Amino acid sequence: MKIILFKILSSIGVLNFLRKSKKNDLTVLSLHRISDENDFFFDPINPTLFEELVVYCLKHYSIITFKDIEKQTPKPKLILSFDDGYYDFIEFAVPILMKYNVPCNHNLVNACLHQKSIIWTHKLNDIFGHLKRENITSDKFLSDFNAQFNGNWWAMYASVFQSMLKMKRDEREILLMNWQELHQIKSNVKMMSWEDAVDCHQKYNVEIGCHTYNHESLLSVTSHIDLENEIGKSIEELENKIGCKVNVLALPNGQHNDDVIKYVKHKNIKYTLLVDDKTTDLKNISDSGNLISRINLINESKEEMLLRTELFHAKLKQLK
Repeated sequence: MKIILFKILSSIGVLNFLRKSKKNDLTVLSLHRISDENDFFFDPINPTLFEELVVYCLKHYSIITFKDIEKQTPKPKLILSFDDGYYDFIEFAVPILMKYNVPCNHNLVNACLHQKSIIWTHKLNDIFGHLKRENITSDKFLSDFNAQFNGNWWAMYASVFQSMLKMKRDEREILLMNWQELHQIKSNVKMMSWEDAVDCHQKYNVEIGCHTYNHESLLSVTSHIDLENEIGKSIEELENKIGCKVNVLALPNGQHNDDVIKYVKHKNIKYTLLVDDKTTDLKNISDSGNLISRINLINESKEEMLLRTELFHAKLKQLK
């Protein structure tokens, strides 16, 4: 029923109406994994669907990167902005991007590039994937979060995720490690290496950005030293190892506080990316401290994804 509704909305011109209502705002799409795998808690966008998205965006937008924001374009500007550095970006996204000669931005996590280790959010996804498959609802670690199941896996996952955002990194990593060991969970996901990151920049027309050193929730980072380790150190290392200027910072999970914004302004980071399902008025961008809104895309029907791209879901949420 839901799919039929979105097909009807697309067929009667809602996409065109919504696109025109953006005027000349910058549209930035927040993307993560592109793969034919399935994951209940973090489902990658199917490659066929991603290609349909690229074709749609090429038809209606000028696809650029952040370095070209100030240039004039024949159509409204749009940026494809990836986070995290999953290897399936190279396997599935890059061939499509190269097929259509489309640039993109990819914001990388240094610790993952060093060790090919996965970020803590994906470790949590793997744990919950195991709990769901085995129907384990009384896990001893879950009781520490007072997470109520009541038949709703998403609600329980969200409760634990929000609690972990507020934890210190060491505390969270120990908990995740012990949780994985209890259930003997090993992740099969692959992350990019430094060599892959260099190839992205030099061969695949990818603009490299910073996604912090450890993908730390910046809500729990307040001291200047910690911010320097997460952001300043990350940018410096990316520039040295990849050989490019890094002007983009993508805040993990869009989380920030006043200390983070002050630090970003002090470091003269040109563009700081949020995940707030909005577009950005480029005429007033300097007034906002160069904060850039992004629209988070997920794996869903083509019609629903395109409506989400044109802010249908965000406007519906405002009405509620």
